[in-house]
Amino acid sequence: MSKFLFISSLFSFGLLMAENQLPTTYPLKPHINNSIVKNCNYLGVKEKPFDTSTKFIYAELIYQRIYAESKFFVNGKNVSESSKKSVAQAKYSDEALDILGADGWELTAAYKREINSGSEYFFYLKKKIE
Repeated sequence: MSKFLFISSLFSFGLLMAENQLPTTYPLKPHINNSIVKNCNYLGVKEKPFDTSTKFIYAELIYQRIYAESKFFVNGKNVSESSKKSVAQAKYSDEALDILGADGWELTAAYKREINSGSEYFFYLKKKIE
């Protein structure tokens, strides 16, 4: 029994101390050493260079549904006043997103937060600066 425990603990220790030795084609940054980028490179997927010439402005659309009452707000100094007023009068989130999309805004992220009396939806949008 003690031999079995010794061998199994030795095997487990070996697994813990083993390093992932994947071949790389370019020097990796320390913060992505064990990330999906390293594994994608191993599979032959090339990392896309970051385009620094493209600039964006950002805005936040908040949809509050509290006690069966819906309200829309747009936070962002770069959103036009007419878009803010149109969004405030929207009844559904897809309608509000369509209004902002017609003005050139793109949806980048969204999440939902539950609160005691309802929920809030946060939509983050970006717009390319010309």
